[in-house]
Amino acid sequence: MVDSKPMSTPFKAKTKTLANDTLLEDPYSFFRLVGDLQYLTLTQSDISYSVNFFSQFMHALTIIHLKIVHCILRYVQGTIDIGLYFTSYNTLDLCAFSYTNWAGFPTTGYCIFFGSNLIS
Repeated sequence: MVDSKPMSTPFKAKTKTLANDTLLEDPYSFFRLVGDLQYLTLTQSDISYSVNFFSQFMHALTIIHLKIVHCILRYVQGTIDIGLYFTSYNTLDLCAFSYTNWAGFPTTGYCIFFGSNLIS
């Protein structure tokens, strides 16, 4: 998958998952792949929906499921520099910032830092 073309989205919403009902002969490689992608969702939360959606098909895996998980890998390849980065520092300061604008349109926002790492 290293030389494959990156994708702009991990999963298209109207993808037909029942188009090919041929079961996979070796589902363990799929299990391992989806497990690795589950771990990756800790730092790349944009693939959480796609990975969790395909985790539901572990009981009857088909070739189309494997192809779509390969699409998720192609998306990850194109967005490898996007994600949450955690750095280590000696301070364990927890800082929170919030914003509220009730003047015209009610908007709110917040961010929480642990040291210099954005955690929420």
